[in-house]
Amino acid sequence: MFELIHTVTLFYGIYLVIEGKLDLGIILLIQWAYSQLWSVVVYIIEYRVALLQQHENATLARETFGTLLQIAEKPNVYSAEWEKLEVRSAKVVFEKGDKGRVTISLPHFEIHKGEKVGLIGESGSGKSTLLYLLAGLMDFDGELVIDNIVTDEDTVIDPSQYTLVDNISNFFNISLRDNLTLGQDIESSEIEKVLKGLTIDTFEKDLEKKYGESAATYSAGQIQRLRIAQGILRNTPIYFFDEPFNGIDDANKRKIMEFIHDFTKDKTMILVTHNQEELEMVDRIYEMKDRVLTERVLD
Repeated sequence: MFELIHTVTLFYGIYLVIEGKLDLGIILLIQWAYSQLWSVVVYIIEYRVALLQQHENATLARETFGTLLQIAEKPNVYSAEWEKLEVRSAKVVFEKGDKGRVTISLPHFEIHKGEKVGLIGESGSGKSTLLYLLAGLMDFDGELVIDNIVTDEDTVIDPSQYTLVDNISNFFNISLRDNLTLGQDIESSEIEKVLKGLTIDTFEKDLEKKYGESAATYSAGQIQRLRIAQGILRNTPIYFFDEPFNGIDDANKRKIMEFIHDFTKDKTMILVTHNQEELEMVDRIYEMKDRVLTERVLD
């Protein structure tokens, strides 16, 4: 329709020029104005299409994550109303490169709803094993006990109830906003609040940009804070933090620790770390030593 109006206007203008009723300069001015207006219209259309595509990609990514975490071989999920979760006499065996077969022993672990538990140990000691076991992402021999009831061996946590924040996950080449929300309908004010709490509020200007357009300018510490932001925006009852402060400088880490501490006040949290300072965030501590998990007695 826009093209038709332009064509009719152009021919009518030429007719008026021939009749001496209109100056040629006016026709040229109209042509220039049309070209500028058409460029704006095309840009708006393309931008709208791009936004819709990004939102669709983010929604698909979120649905894909949910599907991947709901392992077909382990369909049973335990109730969100649990009060105490235990792992008893568990062993996890897996291949670890040139080290061959490795066995991680978890004699006993327990956590109460709303509790904050730390898991410390040297790098490569197998600390993260417990997180993946509880999430149902790793097979094990032993018992998963919920409120003193031994569950079926196929029972896992409901993926919608927990968030795993690590330091290796990647982002999609969609807008930063969609990377952070993964298809959830989250107010801009909430996103900005989280970014500020993680000391990356300057990233607000990048929210509508594709991640690939800005990623090259981000430091490792900033990318890690984006991973934390993505996890916090899921706002689930349970949080598994796997070395979440890797790459973050000490000055910012202290502020971020305080922000996460406030955010998880009424949530259940397991924090895997090799840093003693970070254990200030937890109520109890387990230690992985010689691939055996034991509870550390606090003074």
